[in-house]
Amino acid sequence: SSSGDDVQRYLRLKGVMLKEEREMQAKFDAEAKAYCTAFVTSASSYLQWCLIEATEENQQTLVEAMKLVKGKYLPFHFRAYRVDDAPALNALRETLEQAKEFKKLKDERALLLKLQNATEEGLKLHVKEHI
Repeated sequence: SSSGDDVQRYLRLKGVMLKEEREMQAKFDAEAKAYCTAFVTSASSYLQWCLIEATEENQQTLVEAMKLVKGKYLPFHFRAYRVDDAPALNALRETLEQAKEFKKLKDERALLLKLQNATEEGLKLHVKEHI
């Protein structure tokens, strides 16, 4: 009957281990969901703050913030834990649009400066290239 006792002990031990594994998985899932929720809130707040503070002079800060958030953003986790990531995605889109706007302004200023300093030949060449 000792083999019967061994089987019973094995089954009890296996049951305890499976229960612990389920508890650990549930704890991990809860912590992962909490992290994802906190990430969305923090990332969107951080990007919104960067947008408010953004100027042409410190636009690199905006770009770095965008890179930081994108680098830590893992869409699979948000879907897996059913966390609404729309606020972070919207903030990323707004940040990208602002960065594009700053680049456009910079390019326009550079073109204006180039045209102001251009010779008549340079202006004729510019017209040929762009018209």
